[in-house]
Amino acid sequence: MNLNKYNKINLKTKTQILVSFYLLFAVLSVYFYIIPTIEAIKVKKADIFTEKIEQEKKINREKNYANLESEIKKIEPQLGILENVYINANRKLEFITTLEGVAADAKVEQKLTLDLKFNSDGEIKEVPVIIDVSGLYPAIMDYLIKLETASYYININSFDLSLSSTPKEEGKLKQYRLRLNANTYWK
Repeated sequence: MNLNKYNKINLKTKTQILVSFYLLFAVLSVYFYIIPTIEAIKVKKADIFTEKIEQEKKINREKNYANLESEIKKIEPQLGILENVYINANRKLEFITTLEGVAADAKVEQKLTLDLKFNSDGEIKEVPVIIDVSGLYPAIMDYLIKLETASYYININSFDLSLSSTPKEEGKLKQYRLRLNANTYWK
């Protein structure tokens, strides 16, 4: 290589060549090193942000799971009460006996009309029931209170309270007749 030609170049031209060389090096460094590094940093930042969101979702799910477990523990004792509300299809006699006991305690006469022709397949069935009650007015009100506090859920749709067509002469107290149209829930 001939360096004599390089020595003959004036200082201004040498400076321009040197500055051009450094500028070219800087531009190439920016283009081939800094820009790809910035893009990689942006991708990493997006990945970190996505991972952060996923971790927060996971933490929230775990908190919700813990809250759900504590809520379940709070209501578990009440689930037994709810299970007792539904009448077990295999214990039809127990339900009828309970209603007869309520009528006997209230000192009223009761007639039940209940259609229990269904299979016990585990599903909850709504079964209509008609309850005819006759007796003195205070006894009928006592019957209604005892029926409401019974352990079974009986949803009364309509009721009809009227004077009995055949009044009894027990100290000239009037006899009343109550007809309840209701639904019971069986499983």
